Amino acid sequence: KQSHVIRVADPARPGEARTLVRGNWQMISPDGGTVFYIGEGPGEQGIYAVSSDGGAPVRLTPSRVHAYEYQSGFSTLGPDALAPDGRSLAYSVRDSAGTSLFTLPATGGESRRLLRLDSTEPVVPVWSPDGSLLAYASEDGLYVIPAEGGSPRKLAALWEWQGWTVRWSPDGTHLAALRHASRRSRVCQARHAHRGVGRAGIGW
Repeated sequence: KQSHVIRVADPARPGEARTLVRGNWQMISPDGGTVFYIGEGPGEQGIYAVSSDGGAPVRLTPSRVHAYEYQSGFSTLGPDALAPDGRSLAYSVRDSAGTSLFTLPATGGESRRLLRLDSTEPVVPVWSPDGSLLAYASEDGLYVIPAEGGSPRKLAALWEWQGWTVRWSPDGTHLAALRHASRRSRVCQARHAHRGVGRAGIGW
């Protein structure tokens, strides 16, 4: 089995990196003080936080976070799992009954379930630039859901979205994602607005 280590370095001395912990899919808090990651090893799978200066990691999730493995080793703790203000994490967990979307305080505490889907396809939530919404791709389209909880809203009814490619525009008005169409990949956009449904299927 593959084993990964997370290393940190002073930007002024990148050649002097030191090993921090064993794990993968790491991200760093906005202030640079905390590293969040997926743990590795028997009984160690889950979301953790550790000081970038070193020390004992703190487990944030009460149970295992299921990883969804493409050949590249993709995990349900996506690259944009940390809220813009660094206070919350968004992740999904799959089991035999479906997939759930959660948020979790970055300092630890109780997870909040925002959504339960019957599908066992992975959901990779992505925070909006202002931290008010989470975007995700499901089997039948592209959605946003309030980060504080509420009903999801479909922005685009297209199939074969690649969930790991969902990205917000810097101003939070558009979403872009990759989907398969006629045996080829296509980049599409959907316009987010607080009212109504945006456009989709526009090639960038």
